[in-house]
Amino acid sequence: MAGVDGINAAETVLIAQRKYADLKHRQSQIGLTIPEAFVHGIRHIGYRSNVDAIAELIDNSIQAYSQRVDLVFGYDGSVSLKKPSQPAVVDDGHGMAPEMLRLAMMWGGTHRENDRAGLGRYGYGLPSSAVSIGRRFTIVSKVAGGQLFAVTLDLDALDAGKYRNSAGDVALPSARRARLPAFINEYLRRTFPEDGILEQSWSSRSSTVLIGPPRWVCESTSSDISE
Repeated sequence: MAGVDGINAAETVLIAQRKYADLKHRQSQIGLTIPEAFVHGIRHIGYRSNVDAIAELIDNSIQAYSQRVDLVFGYDGSVSLKKPSQPAVVDDGHGMAPEMLRLAMMWGGTHRENDRAGLGRYGYGLPSSAVSIGRRFTIVSKVAGGQLFAVTLDLDALDAGKYRNSAGDVALPSARRARLPAFINEYLRRTFPEDGILEQSWSSRSSTVLIGPPRWVCESTSSDISE
């Protein structure tokens, strides 16, 4: 990936992500919407089909300089191969810095704000498409040479008030160290037999995985990394 001043395109994006995350974390939050009502409204007025929603996620992968994007299905608890229980979009793009993950889940959370050079510029595509597919989704990502981190949004937990902090504001959780679900590791093992398990042998690569419903809880191996 070509860049300028000795910095390749992926490194340029990660620098922009970190600057954006730092700015947003330092800004005060003044509400413009009722979070629960907003999310449910977006969920029901969004995409015409799951195919359209998945296409949006693939667009995100393309803009992240992915050379390959895979749609992977998990069948845990499913009674039919025609009805997967978990969809996942897996790409080999530049990945996201851990401090960017929960911002990427927010409507409007993008370092590409008003950038007309790519496919998206408003930061609505990822969260809108994900909640239109199901009530829970997880973003797992790593940058080249880094470790896997994840953030999950669960609409049932949102309705139950579990995302509200001591001030009564809705706050998404910080990124945590994570492991991939078994169905994705198995897919990667079969598809890339020379690589083995992604978490162990892709140490020099970057990647992003978005996992849909039902419930997958990332295995936390460290405390919150950002507040």
